[in-house]
Amino acid sequence: MDSPLLPLASISHGTCPLTSQSGHDDYCMSLLLQDLQWVFGASHIRAGVIDLRTAENKNTIAYAAGHNLVLYDRSLHWQRFLQGHVHHIQCLAACPKRKYIVSADCGSEAILIVWSSENGQVHSSIPQKETGGIIAIDFFEKGDKFATLSTIDRNRMQTMCIWRIEATTCQIASSLSVFSTDFQHSLQINKDDQDELITNGKKTVYFWKLFKEEGENTPLKKVLRREKASIKTVEMLKNIREFTVSCFLPNSDSAITGMVSGEVIFWQEPRSPFFKEESKSLSVSDSDESNKLPSARKMYAIKIVQLHDTPITHISVQNSYVITGGSDGYLRFYDCRLGLIGWLEELQAGEITSVSFSTLSSCEQEANFTIQVPPFIVGTRKGHMILLHAGIFEEPSGSLQHKGEELLDYIPTMVKCVTAHPHLPYFAMISADGLLQVHDYNTRNVCSQREFSKLKDHVDEKWEYVGKFRSHAREIAGLHFAKVNGNNRLFSVGHDCMIVEYDLTESVKEKRLKLKGTWPVNSSGIPIALYSTTFFEQGELHLLISDSNFKIRIYDTKNFICHRTLLGPTFGTPVDSTFRLSLEHCTQEILAFGTKDQILGIMILPLRNNKIIQYMGVIGHAGFIQHMTISHDKKYLLTVSAHDGIINLWRVSLPLAKAFFESEENPISGHFKGSIGAKNLQLIREYFFTSQIFSQGEGFTNERILDSTVEIDQLHNLLSAVGVFPSLHELQEILTEINETFPMQKSISFKDFLPIFLNHKPVIELNPETIHHAFSAIGLDPHGTNTDILMTTLQNEGERMTREEIQQCFEKILHKHVNLDALPRNISATWFCNKVLKYLGHRA
Repeated sequence: MDSPLLPLASISHGTCPLTSQSGHDDYCMSLLLQDLQWVFGASHIRAGVIDLRTAENKNTIAYAAGHNLVLYDRSLHWQRFLQGHVHHIQCLAACPKRKYIVSADCGSEAILIVWSSENGQVHSSIPQKETGGIIAIDFFEKGDKFATLSTIDRNRMQTMCIWRIEATTCQIASSLSVFSTDFQHSLQINKDDQDELITNGKKTVYFWKLFKEEGENTPLKKVLRREKASIKTVEMLKNIREFTVSCFLPNSDSAITGMVSGEVIFWQEPRSPFFKEESKSLSVSDSDESNKLPSARKMYAIKIVQLHDTPITHISVQNSYVITGGSDGYLRFYDCRLGLIGWLEELQAGEITSVSFSTLSSCEQEANFTIQVPPFIVGTRKGHMILLHAGIFEEPSGSLQHKGEELLDYIPTMVKCVTAHPHLPYFAMISADGLLQVHDYNTRNVCSQREFSKLKDHVDEKWEYVGKFRSHAREIAGLHFAKVNGNNRLFSVGHDCMIVEYDLTESVKEKRLKLKGTWPVNSSGIPIALYSTTFFEQGELHLLISDSNFKIRIYDTKNFICHRTLLGPTFGTPVDSTFRLSLEHCTQEILAFGTKDQILGIMILPLRNNKIIQYMGVIGHAGFIQHMTISHDKKYLLTVSAHDGIINLWRVSLPLAKAFFESEENPISGHFKGSIGAKNLQLIREYFFTSQIFSQGEGFTNERILDSTVEIDQLHNLLSAVGVFPSLHELQEILTEINETFPMQKSISFKDFLPIFLNHKPVIELNPETIHHAFSAIGLDPHGTNTDILMTTLQNEGERMTREEIQQCFEKILHKHVNLDALPRNISATWFCNKVLKYLGHRA
């Protein structure tokens, strides 16, 4: 199966490098064909917003949006995209002088990327497949080193790494992998002691220390040690709630950890032998590390203080201030003794997840302010990004200044649907909580919005309920309106493999939903999506059905017969949604498509006499593309991520897409790339040549004259030999396709056979799991079924086989005489795989 090229770490105003079935890999073309113009919304991760404003650059903010790192210039209202991640970005950090930005994700293709914030180029990228990804990052004060905390890998190990940034690379200065019983998710470096770090999970807090170590024959290096923090008394232990985030107090040897109760717990070293002895019985430390010297500080809980009434979601240090944020959206500034000196409780932006300070210098006016901090930005879980400054604390209570300045128009985090205006450059979106917004995608601004508490209470009275009908036995996979010659038609397809057409005219007349008819989808795959086209045969409406076997099947809408089976895009998961990009005067059908596996692409359907679908794809979102729509002029495509509701605006160039596909001299050759592909192609040639010999008879003694074609009568055997194994019904469909494409032709050339092979071959190869599924599909127990029941099923269900045919199949597979009566009394899928199909090493 083809898989999309992972995006090379890059800077662009467009998309990631693309791939097509012909093997093209052209980053420049991707920028032109599917150009990412704007990202609406932001990820709601902790520390997902960074204030990059400096004396030289006074307008740039960085934030994560799915798998994109966005640099936004607020003066120009302009976005730049740093792309290199496949999965959702999980954490961000910038060095104190804002020279470097580090981003990381988690997943099978996890990567850690160090970016230059000056030009947006990649300084270095480090794959993180072994650790599973990075969950937290923090920079050291000098900006030449940073620390990362990994997620839990398959062995339940978490790794802390200290990275040193060099001229062109990043090197590990020190690392420590430890078995994790409580997933550590928060990390912060002590600003007063750059060799000390703190992490916490939901139940535990660890203190880490960097030590210099020099052996007799080894150079000086730094090693990491850690100690688990301990609770002082049993009574205090009863009041401990789930931990959220930790930090060191400035100008102090203490640390604090926030809790979901809105409290913080103080950690401190013991100050007397009595304190140490008293705490020893209650401490729980890592015994395998505690005996090793040197060690990190042993910290004990000394008190619990209430700071918020809701869970504390953010704690950071700026100058001598401790800044906390809560899930109630309140922001508070404390001194190093946790004395409250400033607060903002009127932001009304939701749970605080990020507070990032710029490096802008203070003006003379700010010298008299109560709180001496540079301008900063606050990010929230709802997706708000709010610009604030120290002067706000001087404003009287209730002032509108307390709400700050919204960096970008607010986009809700759970967008469910998006649709484009039929005539204007607008699109509308609605969120799960009932917020409806209309955006101008030229200016990138919100035009209007309205909040619905319950959508059903606001249904327009002009809509009239007609009726409903349980038209499918299983889930409906696709519902599609089509208009031909002024008449509207409505079709649906379901996981029950049935096509249904509804009688709209009679339904309106009789005030109830009526059906015109139902027809089976004769396919081994389950339908996934439904669309229609008039391009396959000019003026005639045909349905396109994408199925779970990566096939796109074309049905007419008169007799609902399948006229063509085509291999669709094979990017991890089948095509899940499609939108027409072609303009009315186009002679070919060009479609935008999306999959549940991140991919956004363009495909061009073959005309009746063409061979295969041509397609290309890019990583459009970090997860499932939930919804997509096309602008009225077919120039822009809008896609919505199901995970975080982020909306991407893509510019599409149809002339360039058409030119790109036309430039492919031989699209079929792209399916046989590399040495393995070349071997497979040669094997198919040999089978084709063998079929030519069989068509003349094995006993033919005269001189053979081969004309590079195979008789159509040999097609079933040839397809089975190359691994297609069509059923008799599928074979009839193939023969119908050949007859429509090559009328009155009794033989087929190798050139014409290859597209048939590609379009009909299984994308998911036959394997033991497939056999297990096949047993279940026909109602048999894959772990063991009576042999008589299996024989009865084969002889009476589906395409029936005689007992003699079953025996012949066994004998051809096993190359020996088989007595069916001598088979085991019970046959399992495992036995069938191991003994008959020879899938050795299969486990049930």
